[in-house]
Amino acid sequence: MLGHGETETEIIITLKDFKRVQCDRLTLGQSMGLSLALINIVNRC
Repeated sequence: MLGHGETETEIIITLKDFKRVQCDRLTLGQSMGLSLALINIVNRC
């Protein structure tokens, strides 16, 4: 996951580490915050 406060330098170091161990596939994702408009809130009181 990307988007949790990592620096550009940390990302570059990590990508170089993957290359060093001959990783040939890498999937990156970004965490997206939930919108209250998308959440069905039910009050059961």
